[in-house]
Amino acid sequence: MRALSRIISQDPALTGDLLRTANSALYRSSGSPVESIERAAAMLGTTGLRTLISASLVKPMAGEDHGAGSSRFAELSWEHSLFSASAAEAWAARVQDCDPFTAHLLGLMHGLGDVAVHRVMRDLIARQPATDAPLLIAHALATQGAVTAQRIAANWGLSERTQEALEAQSAAAPALEVTPLARALRFGRHAGAVAQLCRHGKMDEARALQALDGAGFAGPQVERIWDRLVRAYVHP
Repeated sequence: MRALSRIISQDPALTGDLLRTANSALYRSSGSPVESIERAAAMLGTTGLRTLISASLVKPMAGEDHGAGSSRFAELSWEHSLFSASAAEAWAARVQDCDPFTAHLLGLMHGLGDVAVHRVMRDLIARQPATDAPLLIAHALATQGAVTAQRIAANWGLSERTQEALEAQSAAAPALEVTPLARALRFGRHAGAVAQLCRHGKMDEARALQALDGAGFAGPQVERIWDRLVRAYVHP
C-alpha cells in the first residue's frame, strides 16, 4: 500500500479522486476526514484502487469530444456510468457469484459505447437532418450502445464472458444466457439510471425502488445497495 500510495501521489488528479472517494459515503465510516493518501488507499483496498484507476483511464475517452450538443450528453453519460459501475460492483459483491471489479469496469465501458454511438448519430443527423432525431438517437443507444461497448472490449482483448455480458444489455441482442455478470451489469444500469433521476429531482426515492422492483430487482439486498447509492450520489 505504501508503494501504491507513492505512485498515486505523483498524479494530482488521481490523488484528488482517491481522497474524494475515501471521504465519500461509500467508504468513510468515521466523522473525521481522511487526509492521508496512505490511509485512503488502505480504506479502498486493492479492488477499490483498481476501480478508481480504471475510471481515471476511461473518463478521458468518454468526454474528449467537444462538438456541438455532445458535451452535455457526455457529462450525463459519464455520471450514469459511474453510478452504474458502483451499483454493478455492489450487486456482484453481495448477490452474484462474479468479480466485482469486472462488473464495475463493464459499467464504465457501457458508457463508452453509448458516447461512441451518440457521436456517430450526431454526425449522421448533421448531414441529413431528421424531425424525429431524438427518437432515432434513443433507438440507436438502446440497440447499439452495448454492442459498441462489446466491440471495444474485444479490441482491448477482454474475455468472451465480459463481451457477452455487455452484448446481453442490448435491446436487439440475441437470446443469450443471462450470466451472473450480465445480470450484475443489468442491475447496475437500472440502479444507476434511477439514482441519476433522483439526484436531478426527476424521480423520488420511493418510485426508484418501485422501478427496480418492476425490472426484477427486489429484496433486502437491493434495498441495502440502494441505500448506499442514495448516500453516495443522491444525498452526498
